[in-house]
Amino acid sequence: MSASQALDLRRIARPARYGRGEETVLDRRVRDTWEVARSRVRIDKRRWNRTLIPALDRLRRDLGLPDSCQLRAELHSMLVYEADQFFAPHQDSEKADDMIGTLVVILPSNATGGELTVRHRGTESVYRSSRSLITFVALYADTVHEVRPLDSGYRVVLTYNLRLAGDSTAPTPAVPASALIEAADLVERHFAEPADVAPWRHHAEPDEPPDRLVYLLDHEYTERGMSWSRLKGDDAVRAGVLRSIADELDLDVVPVLAEVHEVWDCIEDDWRYRRTRRQGSDDGYELNDLIDSDVLLHLPNSASSRGMSFDAEVGEHEICESTPSVKLEPYQSEFEGYTGNAGNTMDRWYRRGALVMWPRARAFAVRARGNPAGALDELLAAHGHAASDEDADLTEIRSRVTMLTPFWATVVRPSNDDDELLVKAMATADLVDDGDLAATLIDPFRIESLTPAGALVLVRLTRRYGLDWMDAQLDRWLRPGNRWPVPGRRSRAEWLASLPALCAAMSVASPAATPTFDESGIRAAQLVLARSWTWLEQTLTVAAQEQRPSQRLTALESLGPALAGLLEATTTAEIPELSSSIVTATCGSGTDVLPALIAALEEGLQLEPDVLAASGLADIAIHCARCLEATLAQPERTEGDWSIEVPAAWHTCDDCTVLAAFLADPERQVHEWPLAERRRHHVHDTIDHLELPVEHTTRRKGSPYTLVLTKGDLVQLDRQARQRAAVDLVTALDLLPDRTP
Repeated sequence: MSASQALDLRRIARPARYGRGEETVLDRRVRDTWEVARSRVRIDKRRWNRTLIPALDRLRRDLGLPDSCQLRAELHSMLVYEADQFFAPHQDSEKADDMIGTLVVILPSNATGGELTVRHRGTESVYRSSRSLITFVALYADTVHEVRPLDSGYRVVLTYNLRLAGDSTAPTPAVPASALIEAADLVERHFAEPADVAPWRHHAEPDEPPDRLVYLLDHEYTERGMSWSRLKGDDAVRAGVLRSIADELDLDVVPVLAEVHEVWDCIEDDWRYRRTRRQGSDDGYELNDLIDSDVLLHLPNSASSRGMSFDAEVGEHEICESTPSVKLEPYQSEFEGYTGNAGNTMDRWYRRGALVMWPRARAFAVRARGNPAGALDELLAAHGHAASDEDADLTEIRSRVTMLTPFWATVVRPSNDDDELLVKAMATADLVDDGDLAATLIDPFRIESLTPAGALVLVRLTRRYGLDWMDAQLDRWLRPGNRWPVPGRRSRAEWLASLPALCAAMSVASPAATPTFDESGIRAAQLVLARSWTWLEQTLTVAAQEQRPSQRLTALESLGPALAGLLEATTTAEIPELSSSIVTATCGSGTDVLPALIAALEEGLQLEPDVLAASGLADIAIHCARCLEATLAQPERTEGDWSIEVPAAWHTCDDCTVLAAFLADPERQVHEWPLAERRRHHVHDTIDHLELPVEHTTRRKGSPYTLVLTKGDLVQLDRQARQRAAVDLVTALDLLPDRTP
């Protein structure tokens, strides 16, 4: 390729673009070269193939691909480099489902520089132009490579997409029989011996053998390229070994995509120069110790479209790899310098192919990890289509449910569809006819997921396993603090507000046009309400003890609809004694929970008079009216009365004693108090925490500084409190039509 020929090509070329994500962009800071449109390139294929086809066959062998597959080269572009032009480190995109790499054909020229550098697994290969020979370089698409700046002359190359035909994992004679036997023994032991797992790890099951083996491949693959027929190099050979082992040991094995994240302790080459964050390359840092790592799996579309699923999170005890990720090229790195007590850390992310293996006998458990709803559907469908041998059917169902017990609690996580999942779990619990297995299936759920749609199934469980079993189950579901709130999902208090509909559904034997009442359903509903009241009573007590007035008011008001729903539901479940107990307990607390009672009365305004009376809300209305009338009967605060009631929760330290005396003093509005900084902070915090109507500032003169306390407009605050009480009184009297304000 003479300089004049290259210059002629240069005149008809255009600046080359490159792929960035889903875009094709022009950025000469990344890629600076000229590209001749493919439509303008003509090649005498008959003559060229005499050279190209033998070269492709040799390259196939050099890439580690077996004789059972073939490489085909599809012209992509002609490139012309002139002095100082380059292509920064990058990876090629796979432009077709069967594309696995790129072929670079460097035409002979007198150019200097412009070396093609390829890096993979910690090694680097450099290819230079020849003056007299064509140079062929084949590389997998995931390998990082670059073209360094050209020093002189012109560098002209043809680039081809390498497409693979045939199965790259076909058996190869290169693997000795002894290696196959050893590998099979290791795989068999992996599935036979309990995993050695740190107890704090997610999915920690040290007493059980692993259900899966996740073997990380060396290469990176795309969604389209992750298949048996397009595995690369050593990956193809190792996959062939594992496929043959899988057939021998009765295992399933599928190719998947893996996202690997590692956090390393690292050392800067120049420790005196610190940066808070650095992205991209991790040059200039020495990795020291691995702090943490995690792996997530993703099924290619071809597998997920067939309904295949499994848990995406991989336990440390499930992973195996021939090449550690640290020896591969990460697609992203982030460095974070010293922050507080933390040292330098480097986050590195990799995309790798992987093979997932599991014993076919445990396939149900593997599927259940990734798709709990699908596993329950499978059990219910199997029972629906079972043969006449009911004992054999029951044994099989129990066996499969037993497979779930080691991990079921970790895969049933709160989500937007856990209401439906609970119904399926309860239906399966009904099938197993074993109280312990049934409890295992439904224990991990939240009581908030129980809706009228699952009412009849819950009644069936009560009928099958008994009231004591159901009582214990409700105790576990409703134990205080048993479940944290789930963002976007209803709270436990909101669930209690829906109890009337739930109890109505439980009390009806069948949703026919003329419903009949079910004694078992009523008894089950009574258990639900009794346990619900236990939880609500404890929660009301905790809310009433909140020291901040605003938070106390918010907490109590939020429990009002729950109290109203619980009382209304007692009329459906026919338990007037529970209603009476609730009224006695809430009214017996005086005004401690008054905001919750008023909020409950606001809900009760929508009830029919007979339900209102039977629920006990009318009695609560009488209690609230008396409390509010007593409050309004108190004389109004007069101007000049500066006394503030000292809260019940009060510190007994010397400074708080002085503060309490100032609050109770009816004649003092201002108190100036020289205090050291630590003591001032304590007084500041006390006033803010209890939301006292006292302004507190510091006069920064003298030593120590002076804390100035000033009481607020107490008359206005008293007037506002009386106005709120008057509004609440109207609400209470609205439920009592025979009384007037």
